[in-house]
Amino acid sequence: MKYCLSLLKLSCIFLIISTCAGQSTMLKEDFSQQGVSLVLPSDSTYGSELEKFGLSAIAGAGSFSVLVKNTSRRSVVGLGIRFTKRSSDGHIATADVMGIRPSALLDLGQAGRYDRPPEGLIMPGTARLVTPDGIVGASRNSYTSYRTATPWTIIRVQLDSAVFDDGQAIGPDQLDMVRRLKAHVDAQQNLTEEISERVSHGELLHNVLQELQRTVSSKTETGALTQADPAQVYSSVRQQYLDELTATQAKAGDDAAARRLRQLKYATRPNIHREKGAD
Repeated sequence: MKYCLSLLKLSCIFLIISTCAGQSTMLKEDFSQQGVSLVLPSDSTYGSELEKFGLSAIAGAGSFSVLVKNTSRRSVVGLGIRFTKRSSDGHIATADVMGIRPSALLDLGQAGRYDRPPEGLIMPGTARLVTPDGIVGASRNSYTSYRTATPWTIIRVQLDSAVFDDGQAIGPDQLDMVRRLKAHVDAQQNLTEEISERVSHGELLHNVLQELQRTVSSKTETGALTQADPAQVYSSVRQQYLDELTATQAKAGDDAAARRLRQLKYATRPNIHREKGAD
């Protein structure tokens, strides 16, 4: 009987230790089979991976900075990540991080429209450091939800979605990153096609831009584009590029604005899509 009680006590102690350890372990969900994976601070390769890619952990970030690796042959141009965190009082919350790089989408009809090919969010064979505050070193087309000063611990990191430079999208896209990227591309392309069409029929670029500005019902806030729903992203991006072209024409003339227009316009609109049979 004493032997059985001792075994029972040992089993209970082991169960408590295992449960506590499980609660403090950061879990991950990624797309390693498709070439986009997470490396957590608890992974044995984390330090060497940081060194390999010439990165360094964010001061004070400690256990909540993660590496997103791209082992595919394509650039990643869109990324959505969800951090699930637990505060010291047991409250559970999430921090969503998204980034897009529309200019890095492949244009099969005009591969050389930029003097220098734009870099993707994560180039093939590289990695990017990400924290709940955002993608380190990302462009202004990135967004993270707010972070409080309450002590907390990251308990799960999920890759929600990713888009490659050929337009293939993977992941459930619960954060709407894929739909926002598509709205950005559609707004950019629809505007540039409309302007190009009118100019090709003899209208002056200056007059077209001025008329489009007059027909805008209201100015839309262009900052933090990925916070908005896809419809808001569309109107924001359209106004952003219209303002840019108008300012370029006013400051540098029609030729400079026309060059920028040709640069913004895809010869072949990117097809942001999912593979058949994908979830």
